[in-house]
Amino acid sequence: MKTYDEYAENIRKKVEQTKLRRRRTVLSVVAMVMVVAMGLTCIYPVVMGDGGGQTNVENTQQPSGNGSVNLEDYADSPYYALICQLNTAIDMEDGTIYGFTGAAGPADDAVPGASSGSVEEDGIGGSIDDDQTYEEVTDNQVSGVVEGDLFKRSDRYLYYIKNDTLLVYSIQGEDSALVGSYIMDSTAWSTFYNKEMYLSQDCKTVTVISFGFLSKEFRTYTVLTQLDVSDPGNITLKRQIVVNSYFRSSRMVDGTLLLETTYTVKKSAVDYALPETFVPCYGTVGNLTPLTEDRIVWQEDCYDTVYTVLTKLDADTLEVADSVALLGYSTTMYVSQSTAYFSCAVSRYAPLEDDSYSTRSTWTTVTGINYLGQGLEILGSVELEGTVDDQYSMDEYEGILRVATTTARRKFKMLDGGAVQTAGNTIRNCSLYCVDLDSWEIAASVEDFAPEGEQVCSARFDGAYAYICTAEVVILSDPVYFFDLSDLENITCKYTPVIGGYSTSLIQYEDFLLGVGYGDDWMLKIEVYQETQDAVEAVYSYTAYAVPSWEYKSYFIDRENGLFGLGIEQCDDEGWTCHYLLLKWNGSELVTLVDIPMDSTYISYYRAALIDGYLYVLNWNGLSVTAVSW
Repeated sequence: MKTYDEYAENIRKKVEQTKLRRRRTVLSVVAMVMVVAMGLTCIYPVVMGDGGGQTNVENTQQPSGNGSVNLEDYADSPYYALICQLNTAIDMEDGTIYGFTGAAGPADDAVPGASSGSVEEDGIGGSIDDDQTYEEVTDNQVSGVVEGDLFKRSDRYLYYIKNDTLLVYSIQGEDSALVGSYIMDSTAWSTFYNKEMYLSQDCKTVTVISFGFLSKEFRTYTVLTQLDVSDPGNITLKRQIVVNSYFRSSRMVDGTLLLETTYTVKKSAVDYALPETFVPCYGTVGNLTPLTEDRIVWQEDCYDTVYTVLTKLDADTLEVADSVALLGYSTTMYVSQSTAYFSCAVSRYAPLEDDSYSTRSTWTTVTGINYLGQGLEILGSVELEGTVDDQYSMDEYEGILRVATTTARRKFKMLDGGAVQTAGNTIRNCSLYCVDLDSWEIAASVEDFAPEGEQVCSARFDGAYAYICTAEVVILSDPVYFFDLSDLENITCKYTPVIGGYSTSLIQYEDFLLGVGYGDDWMLKIEVYQETQDAVEAVYSYTAYAVPSWEYKSYFIDRENGLFGLGIEQCDDEGWTCHYLLLKWNGSELVTLVDIPMDSTYISYYRAALIDGYLYVLNWNGLSVTAVSW
């Protein structure tokens, strides 16, 4: 068995081979057309009155009419041939849109909406305040690209969503209090809860994105609700739209809301003579218009009728600018300051020298869609070996898209009749690709750079540099690699020695790197790394017999002051109890500044802000305020 030093020597050799083979771009998209006045895929707006009841149904989309896109438009296309061969669809969506009837409440066959709100009658209230300042609290991956979360704030109020309720708290230190709330009507849904929200720059509007599920239809919906919060004591409903697909992710950029949803065709409802039963549509009941082929991107070997839909909306009005569908389930959306990138993975067999054997490996197609301008522009695609762990494994920098992947290959023996038999274990490793966005070709790569059996557990990019934590999860080994990508003709690498556990999140501070993850006992470990001339060294470990929140957005990160906060469920003499920890790196160790007992077990829903010497911690059971000094 090779020693780690031998593996490290292999890494050095691979890094030095910088002019690696380049793969031709696999661009499986059709030509982009000029944006047309079309609506959101499977979406319609519902305008609500101040009283909470439905007062008007306004269809802002004006499709050209039912049948404007018909079977003949698809019959000779490779896309239609592919769709007709797919037979593995999940029974979820059936491509049908149900509209509101215009009555005071939804009819039996209508999609229920979050149609009523209330302010709790407990004597609390606020006043209209036109002089507020927006304060960003989410640790956004890309500057200027705001990510939705459970928590947003101004300089006057804290806004927090739980289940189906928006809560607003004043910022007044120990005198802080709940000043208003809005409960969205969820009685018509089998399941309904809020996923994330945005606060407008003028602090007068909250946009809530919710999940709705109907058991009688076995159907999921995404509900976008805008609330007027200019008077926190009297929150009112402004507008609402319902999307006939499952919410995945969103971003807010300069007045544009980007919505990622998943639309799955219901196999039993497909009629190949009717495109609206297998193609994402826009419009209203009886007047459905499927997306045209030029608005759909697909891989030639796609194996499932699941669409990833990107929709561009006006953040102020929720009016739709454009919509594009990718045939394939995207595991990750990464958004730069100009482009949304989606990764779709497929498995492929490749013959070995001995025809009786083949290998199965996973390949990911990364597709870029530019969202600047009036519509959405499909830029291109590239195929990379491996799978992408999360959004932090992709990063755009100076015309280059960097992607960290986990490769997995398994050997099979081909039997008579086309059957296959496994002939060995799955072999994993890690690769780093640099894609030229002008040509959509691989400009450089470092492939299989980790010891055999390891996978990407977390990654962060900082300008021209990349930090990638890999691990063989079963045995809990934890090297961290530092790549200098400033010169793609001469990529250099530093790395840590093998240490116990591994990091699920990497957080770059001004003079150190923080790794949050598991120790070798599967409990909490927070590792502090510092870069030296020759390596990345682990200089301190904070461990606790506790289970931490693994939700990145639940972490409090203050890079300027070296502060880090998170919720944990800890085992002590009293059993399992929940706490919120605020830690500070003092240059030699992580010091606990605050340890607050919490009465909510939903630690992934904890959110915190440090304001004028007070730590505000929000959770499903309320607000905790603690004075802090450091």
